[in-house]
Amino acid sequence: MDWKQTLAGGSATGVVLATLVSLIMIMGGLEPPSAGAAIAVFIGMIFLSAYSVKKISQSMGWFDPSLKVLIPVSTMTFILPLLGATFGAPNSDFTTLAFLVLLGLLGGIFWSLPIAGWAYYSSTRDPQ
Repeated sequence: MDWKQTLAGGSATGVVLATLVSLIMIMGGLEPPSAGAAIAVFIGMIFLSAYSVKKISQSMGWFDPSLKVLIPVSTMTFILPLLGATFGAPNSDFTTLAFLVLLGLLGGIFWSLPIAGWAYYSSTRDPQ
Protein backbone atom coordinates (compact mmCIF):
# COMPACT_ATOMS: atom_id res chain seq x y z
CA MET A 1 0.00 0.00 0.00
CA ASP A 2 1.46 3.36 -0.93
CA TRP A 3 1.04 6.54 1.09
CA LYS A 4 -2.00 7.79 -0.85
CA GLN A 5 -3.82 4.52 -0.31
CA THR A 6 -2.90 4.61 3.36
CA LEU A 7 -4.42 8.07 3.77
CA ALA A 8 -7.51 7.10 1.77
CA GLY A 9 -8.03 3.91 3.77
CA GLY A 10 -7.46 5.68 7.09
CA SER A 11 -9.83 8.51 6.30
CA ALA A 12 -12.50 6.10 5.06
CA THR A 13 -12.12 4.06 8.23
CA GLY A 14 -12.59 7.22 10.30
CA VAL A 15 -15.74 8.16 8.40
CA VAL A 16 -17.24 4.67 8.69
CA LEU A 17 -16.39 4.53 12.39
CA ALA A 18 -17.93 7.95 13.04
CA THR A 19 -21.05 6.92 11.15
CA LEU A 20 -21.34 3.78 13.26
CA VAL A 21 -20.81 5.77 16.45
CA SER A 22 -23.47 8.26 15.34
CA LEU A 23 -25.98 5.57 14.46
CA ILE A 24 -25.44 3.24 17.39
CA MET A 25 -24.65 5.53 20.29
CA ILE A 26 -26.41 8.78 19.54
CA MET A 27 -29.29 7.99 17.20
CA GLY A 28 -30.02 4.61 18.77
CA GLY A 29 -29.51 5.82 22.30
CA LEU A 30 -27.54 2.71 23.15
CA GLU A 31 -26.71 2.53 26.82
CA PRO A 32 -24.93 -0.75 27.54
CA PRO A 33 -25.93 -2.38 30.82
CA SER A 34 -22.35 -2.91 31.95
CA ALA A 35 -18.81 -1.78 31.28
CA GLY A 36 -18.05 -5.11 29.60
CA ALA A 37 -20.94 -4.66 27.19
CA ALA A 38 -19.79 -1.12 26.40
CA ILE A 39 -16.26 -2.33 25.67
CA ALA A 40 -17.64 -5.11 23.46
CA VAL A 41 -19.69 -2.58 21.47
CA PHE A 42 -16.69 -0.26 21.14
CA ILE A 43 -14.38 -3.05 19.96
CA GLY A 44 -17.06 -4.30 17.58
CA MET A 45 -17.39 -0.86 15.99
CA ILE A 46 -13.61 -0.57 15.65
CA PHE A 47 -13.23 -3.91 13.90
CA LEU A 48 -16.38 -3.53 11.80
CA SER A 49 -15.27 -0.18 10.40
CA ALA A 50 -11.80 -1.46 9.49
CA TYR A 51 -13.14 -4.66 7.96
CA SER A 52 -15.86 -2.90 5.97
CA VAL A 53 -13.38 -0.42 4.46
CA LYS A 54 -11.13 -3.32 3.48
CA LYS A 55 -13.95 -5.28 1.85
CA ILE A 56 -15.50 -2.28 0.09
CA SER A 57 -12.19 -1.12 -1.37
CA GLN A 58 -11.40 -4.66 -2.54
CA SER A 59 -14.82 -5.18 -4.11
CA MET A 60 -14.65 -1.84 -5.92
CA GLY A 61 -11.19 -2.72 -7.22
CA TRP A 62 -9.51 0.36 -5.76
CA PHE A 63 -6.79 -1.11 -3.57
CA ASP A 64 -6.21 -3.76 -0.94
CA PRO A 65 -5.69 -2.09 2.45
CA SER A 66 -4.12 -4.03 5.26
CA LEU A 67 -6.04 -4.63 8.46
CA LYS A 68 -2.70 -4.13 10.24
CA VAL A 69 -3.01 -0.48 9.22
CA LEU A 70 -6.77 0.01 9.43
CA ILE A 71 -7.36 -1.46 12.90
CA PRO A 72 -4.83 0.77 14.73
CA VAL A 73 -6.10 3.82 12.82
CA SER A 74 -9.67 2.91 13.75
CA THR A 75 -8.74 2.34 17.39
CA MET A 76 -6.89 5.63 17.75
CA THR A 77 -9.61 7.53 15.89
CA PHE A 78 -12.20 6.10 18.24
CA ILE A 79 -10.18 6.91 21.36
CA LEU A 80 -9.06 10.44 20.67
CA PRO A 81 -11.50 12.48 18.63
CA LEU A 82 -14.69 10.40 18.70
CA LEU A 83 -15.09 9.10 22.24
CA GLY A 84 -14.90 12.49 23.93
CA ALA A 85 -17.01 14.18 21.29
CA THR A 86 -19.65 11.48 21.58
CA PHE A 87 -19.94 11.82 25.33
CA GLY A 88 -20.00 15.60 25.03
CA ALA A 89 -22.48 15.74 22.16
CA PRO A 90 -25.28 18.13 23.09
CA ASN A 91 -27.98 16.48 20.97
CA SER A 92 -28.58 14.22 18.01
CA ASP A 93 -29.28 16.93 15.44
CA PHE A 94 -27.98 16.56 11.92
CA THR A 95 -25.26 19.16 12.47
CA THR A 96 -23.95 17.29 15.51
CA LEU A 97 -23.87 14.01 13.60
CA ALA A 98 -22.20 15.68 10.60
CA PHE A 99 -19.61 17.17 12.96
CA LEU A 100 -18.88 13.70 14.37
CA VAL A 101 -18.38 12.34 10.86
CA LEU A 102 -16.05 15.25 10.09
CA LEU A 103 -14.11 14.48 13.28
CA GLY A 104 -13.87 10.85 12.18
CA LEU A 105 -12.49 11.93 8.82
CA LEU A 106 -9.92 14.23 10.40
CA GLY A 107 -8.98 11.63 13.01
CA GLY A 108 -8.53 8.96 10.35
CA ILE A 109 -6.29 11.25 8.34
CA PHE A 110 -4.30 12.31 11.42
CA TRP A 111 -3.65 8.77 12.65
CA SER A 112 -2.82 7.59 9.11
CA LEU A 113 -0.15 10.26 8.63
CA PRO A 114 2.67 8.42 10.46
CA ILE A 115 2.00 5.22 8.54
CA ALA A 116 1.68 7.10 5.24
CA GLY A 117 4.90 8.98 5.98
CA TRP A 118 6.69 5.72 6.62
CA ALA A 119 5.31 4.23 3.38
CA TYR A 120 6.46 7.31 1.47
CA TYR A 121 9.89 7.24 3.09
CA SER A 122 10.42 3.54 2.43
CA SER A 123 9.32 3.88 -1.22
CA THR A 124 11.76 6.72 -1.94
CA ARG A 125 14.84 5.22 -0.29
CA ASP A 126 17.65 4.12 -2.55
CA PRO A 127 17.81 0.32 -2.72
CA GLN A 128 21.33 -0.58 -1.66
